Amino acid sequence: MHLAARTLPWKIAWHPVFLCAARFLLTIKCSISTYSRSDLLTRLEERRLYSELNVNSLPELDPPSPSDGSRLSEKMLHTIIDQLPDVFVLKDENGNFLLCNQTVARLYGTTPEAMVGKHDGDFGVPEEMADFFRQNVVEIMQRGTPEVVMEDTRDANTGQIRHFRSIKTPIKDPEGRNQIIVVAQDVTDLVQSQERIAGSETRLQNVLDIIKEGVWDWHLPSGKLIHNRQWFQILGLDAGNVESHIFKFMERLHPDDSSLVMGRIQAFLDGKSASYDSEHRMTKADGTVIWVHDRGHIVERDEDGRPLRMVGSFTDISERKEWAARLEHTRLEAEKANRVKSEFLATMSHEIRTPMNGVIGMTDVLLDTKLDPEQRKYLETIRDS
Repeated sequence: MHLAARTLPWKIAWHPVFLCAARFLLTIKCSISTYSRSDLLTRLEERRLYSELNVNSLPELDPPSPSDGSRLSEKMLHTIIDQLPDVFVLKDENGNFLLCNQTVARLYGTTPEAMVGKHDGDFGVPEEMADFFRQNVVEIMQRGTPEVVMEDTRDANTGQIRHFRSIKTPIKDPEGRNQIIVVAQDVTDLVQSQERIAGSETRLQNVLDIIKEGVWDWHLPSGKLIHNRQWFQILGLDAGNVESHIFKFMERLHPDDSSLVMGRIQAFLDGKSASYDSEHRMTKADGTVIWVHDRGHIVERDEDGRPLRMVGSFTDISERKEWAARLEHTRLEAEKANRVKSEFLATMSHEIRTPMNGVIGMTDVLLDTKLDPEQRKYLETIRDS
């Protein structure tokens, strides 16, 4: 298996099945000469019978030779190991297989018996991976401390690279030689799920970067806030030097808008409004005031229905606000110009109408006098204009 992430410090977190198998393994490997449970019960029963018959001479419990019970224990060990869903192997001081279960044999497309005395590289594992396996177990045996290793290997049947979380425990055989037990859990599905999630988060972050959305996640009981990178960039803040807390958010609100914004948030949390949606001003790190469009929703409640988490996002709308202000200014200027024009026309109409009334009146007077045809024609033209 090839190192995919890092070697972790060992913590006491024994796998229950590993403990069972390891206990059997150590019992057999240490070759402890003792009675099997059935042998011991049989001999004790014999001693009880002798006692009841008042027989003074009791037979000694001679140590037996390898019995059916011992062979049964060893068979049980192999059965347990073979039934493990996780990879289970025992390797010698050179990193070669001493004992393997069916899980790893299926992974390598062979049998447990065929793996004994061989190495990972003998079963289609790429050379780089095989060399790592050997070097890693040798180093762990030298250090003498169990370790957890995230590593990869190749499925001989499909050619697929599988991901494993391996617990590697160094031990000594009866002669004091280094050996190592490896229990490896296949976490391929988990790793692939994490990769898909990471890919989705990356795509989402790319979208948020394009649309310039700053995302926030507020844990109400603690007041802690989590922000994405864009949130800090919008406010000109260094993510590593800013404590993410609701009070720090409040400090960034414009003094004239702070009460309004917090009132809108509280109204939403109290159920007095259908949503939180606010346009307000905030202060950047350099003191610049910007306008933002902030909105959010409750995404988690406790068993009593009280809000626990609120998630939302905000956008810098300063440019939109600036254009809106310009348009408003232009509208007001246009309305002012229209008023001036109307006032001018009204004034001019009055100034022109006054002398014209005199002209029209005198025309009527002249038309009542004796005129030749040409003069009458001119005066009628003036009157009818």
